[in-house]
Amino acid sequence: MQVSQVLFNPNLNLKTPVNQAPVQKISFGSAPDSFARGVSSFATDLTQLVRTKFHTPNQFIEVLNKHPKASRFLGVVPESWSGGSADKAAQIQAVFTKFAKSTCVPDTKEMLVLDIPYDFKIKIAAKMLELKMNKILGKKTHIEPLDSGAYGKTFILNDGKENFVIKTFHTGMDGGYSIHGRGAEVLNACFASENATKGEFSDFYFGQFARKDDKDGFLVTKYIDKTNASAENVIGRRLYDWAQYIKVADDCFENHIGGTIIDFGHLEVNEDLADRKMRFIVKLIVETIDAQKADRIKPIIKQYGKTKEFTDAIKYLRKKAATDKFYLAPLEREILNRFLNIK
Repeated sequence: MQVSQVLFNPNLNLKTPVNQAPVQKISFGSAPDSFARGVSSFATDLTQLVRTKFHTPNQFIEVLNKHPKASRFLGVVPESWSGGSADKAAQIQAVFTKFAKSTCVPDTKEMLVLDIPYDFKIKIAAKMLELKMNKILGKKTHIEPLDSGAYGKTFILNDGKENFVIKTFHTGMDGGYSIHGRGAEVLNACFASENATKGEFSDFYFGQFARKDDKDGFLVTKYIDKTNASAENVIGRRLYDWAQYIKVADDCFENHIGGTIIDFGHLEVNEDLADRKMRFIVKLIVETIDAQKADRIKPIIKQYGKTKEFTDAIKYLRKKAATDKFYLAPLEREILNRFLNIK
């Protein structure tokens, strides 16, 4: 059977061709629609590189060293903010950079105790950013502090239509620089925007990577609450771990709302699932097992059974089933075995 070119569309919205009965539709990429229409004001933009290949902070620093004119700014300013103007996008990047510097805490002790002068300082910084954004966008915005943690502080920005989260980073926790904070989280958010299942992570808009000596790292994502979070929470469920290409190693309740991950620290990538077509099929099979829908088996085999990706998916699941033992309900086990026994 010929593999459909519509189904494996490089634009990442996986669609079943109209002449085939739909089995399942999964969209990859957590970037919002406006992301693709946004504006980058830089001639040497490393966004696409980071979207398509997972980088640790040290690996990305090596890239920057090889391309000294490249910007540390990743993502694009939404068109709803820039109006398609590169100059306006550059202005927004500049005011966010200044805001990140003004809210950066260089000393670990300062951020772990209640510091009234610092609390007042960040409120003033938020108000200054609000006034600058009002001027750039030509409309009223509102920005206020939201939360604070070991690696950064968050703010909520409302532009009159949508809510966004701005995260600026501390510099006093460099022991975790490789997996958390101003380096890793910006890279992880950009990578997840292209490779995670839609709704798995909060939408990434733009951010700025910071090296250890930089104090201007920040991240802008969609504000998530119970009204817009993914309804299905599969985080920590062993069966779904098999289909997770990007996994949060720190699986605590503070890192997600419902089924949507809101913290981009300490992500792990399962390189066995690097092929997008193959992991689509793995996820499809895992969801079929979890739903206990034995009637989906034949349609899946009919649609994908003769593809290389299906063969690779079965090999991968056989390996996982042999090494990762946990309880499955009788029907779940039966469906899994029917897939694993395919010759």
